[in-house]
Amino acid sequence: MNTLDRYVLKQIIPVFLVTLAGLSVILSVAELFTYMHLIVDRHIPLADTLMLFLLYVPQALVHAIPVSMLFSVCFIMASLFANNELIAILNSGVSFMRLTRNIIILAFGISAASLLFQDLVQIPASFERSQRIDHLVGRPTIQQDSNIVLWNQTGSILYFAQRFREDRHELRNLTVLFFREHGGIQLRVDAPRAVYHRESQQWVLEQVRIYEGDTIETQSEYRNPALNEPPDHFRRRTNQIEHMTLEEGFSYIRRMGYIDTQIQREAQTDLYERIIFSFTPLLVVLLSVSAGSRFRKNILLLSLFFSLSISVLYYIYEFIFLILARQGYLHPLLGSLLPFGTFFILSMILFRQAKT
Repeated sequence: MNTLDRYVLKQIIPVFLVTLAGLSVILSVAELFTYMHLIVDRHIPLADTLMLFLLYVPQALVHAIPVSMLFSVCFIMASLFANNELIAILNSGVSFMRLTRNIIILAFGISAASLLFQDLVQIPASFERSQRIDHLVGRPTIQQDSNIVLWNQTGSILYFAQRFREDRHELRNLTVLFFREHGGIQLRVDAPRAVYHRESQQWVLEQVRIYEGDTIETQSEYRNPALNEPPDHFRRRTNQIEHMTLEEGFSYIRRMGYIDTQIQREAQTDLYERIIFSFTPLLVVLLSVSAGSRFRKNILLLSLFFSLSISVLYYIYEFIFLILARQGYLHPLLGSLLPFGTFFILSMILFRQAKT
C-alpha cells in the first residue's frame, strides 16, 4: 500500500465511522420511540429502557453500513475533485481503477465483517431484545406449535400431532403411520400423549390404540426405536429465522423440509437475503465511485442523488423478486441473488465507463 492508498483510506474511514455512528444512534432512537407507549404505560424502569436501546444498536449498525459507505465515498470523491486533487492524481498516471482499488477492497472487507458481526453479535442481541420485549408485555415465550405434519428422514413414518410443547418435549393427540417399503399403510398408532425420552432417544406413546389390518390393540405404553425424530424437528417457529445464526438457519431449513415446504421456502429466502444484504456495501461503493466521476458541478449532491436513485431501484427490484421467491415462482437462492447480480453487473459497467 503506497502513500496515495493510505491517504485515500485515511480520508474515507473517519467519515464512514462518524456517519455510521450517527445513523446508528438515529435508527436506535427511532426504534425506541416505537415502544414509547409501552414504556410509559407500563412504567418500565430507565435501566430496562436503556438496555432495549443498546440491544438494538447492533441491528442499527448493520442497516446503517451501506448508507454510511455510500455517503463517505461520495463525500471523499467530491472533496478530491473540488480540491483539484483528483485531476492531479489522474494526470500523474494513476488510473481511476487503480485509485479506487483499495476502496473496493475496503468495502468487500466491511461486507464480510458485517456478515460475521451479524452471526456473533447482532443475532444474539436481537434475540435477547425480543425476549425482553416479550417479558415486558407479558407475552408467553414457551413455544407451542399446532397441527404438525412430519415425515421421518427415510419417508417410511408419518407423524400427525395436534400440539407440540417445546418445554416438555411433549406431543398431544398424536397419530403415527408406518408405511410399507412398496407403499401402503402397514400400521397406525394413535396416542393422546407422547413424551420424548432423552436416555433412549425415542418417543414413548401413552394409552395407545394400534391398528394393523382388521385388528385393534390397546396398550398403556408403546415404544418403537424407529420413533426417534428429535424434538427440534417438530418446532415450526416460522417467524424466528431472523433470530438464528447461519448455522442454526440452515439446520432449521433442513428441518422444515420434513414439515412444511412453504415455510422452508420462506426461510430459505430470508436467510439468503440476509447473506446477500451483507455485501450491499460493495455494490454501493461501485455505484458511488462511478457516479462521482460523471459530474463536474455539485458533485456531492448529484452523486448522492444518482447513487441513492439506483439504490432505491435496487431495493424495489429486490423486493419484487423476494416476493416471487417466497411464493414459489423462483428458487429462493435465485430470488435473492438475481437482483444483486443484475445491479452488480450494472455497477461494473458504470464503473468501467467512469469518466477520468
